[in-house]
Amino acid sequence: MLTFRRVPKVLLPFMWAEETAEIPDDLAEEIKGKLYVPQQMANKTIIGGLMASTILLVVGILGCIYVHCEKRQDNSLVDSVDRESQASSSGIHSIMTSASGPPSVVSQGTNTDQSDKETMTDQLFKSVPPKEP
Repeated sequence: MLTFRRVPKVLLPFMWAEETAEIPDDLAEEIKGKLYVPQQMANKTIIGGLMASTILLVVGILGCIYVHCEKRQDNSLVDSVDRESQASSSGIHSIMTSASGPPSVVSQGTNTDQSDKETMTDQLFKSVPPKEP
């Protein structure tokens, strides 16, 4: 028996039988219903989930774009207000400087008389346009 030591052990069928059966149509429909309906429901659920996630993704992207644009618009408004305030403050500074020297002298009230203060106030109100409501 030493000659078969390297041969693998294999089980081979020595007999084969094919059997078939027929079932009535009503039982066949019941089996189809039990097999195919859950599969169809699973397919519809997957499609519905994909559609819902796509809609949420689009809404999220549009929301991010909207928030980004709002921030950009708010920043541009803040920048324009800053520019206006800088322009008006530089205008005030030039009026005050031209009227009576440095602004610190005007704010302390030294080296100026009452007529100079009235002149500066008149110039200040004439140079600053009224704000619109």
